[in-house]
Amino acid sequence: MNDSGGLEITNIISENFRKICLGKKEITTINNNSKIVSIFESWSDFLSYLTIKKQIPKENFIILNSTSMVSKVTNLLIDYDTIKLFFDNDNAGNKATAYLKMKFKNSIIDNRIHYKNYNDLNEYLTNIKQ
Repeated sequence: MNDSGGLEITNIISENFRKICLGKKEITTINNNSKIVSIFESWSDFLSYLTIKKQIPKENFIILNSTSMVSKVTNLLIDYDTIKLFFDNDNAGNKATAYLKMKFKNSIIDNRIHYKNYNDLNEYLTNIKQ
């Protein structure tokens, strides 16, 4: 559930892969009282991160549910020491990363280097598990 009560739905059964929102489109925040925040483009990337970590790290999380929501998080990021990004390796991911780097130069860690040969963290996870 996102911060406005909307539900992010992914259809993975049919050939026409779709992500939709039931209700209002909004970001999702998970507060674990940390000075570190990890930001994900989608729920599948967030869940992939937790799968790779094998436990929930002591950090806060923001799931954008779309890179078009990136401007909504700037006020939330002011007090963080470290901002870890896990965006897609595409034009939208590049733009969202550049936007946040411009606002928070010294706090940003772009983690796409770890899955640079894949579209996103979820695709990386599904390929290394094979």
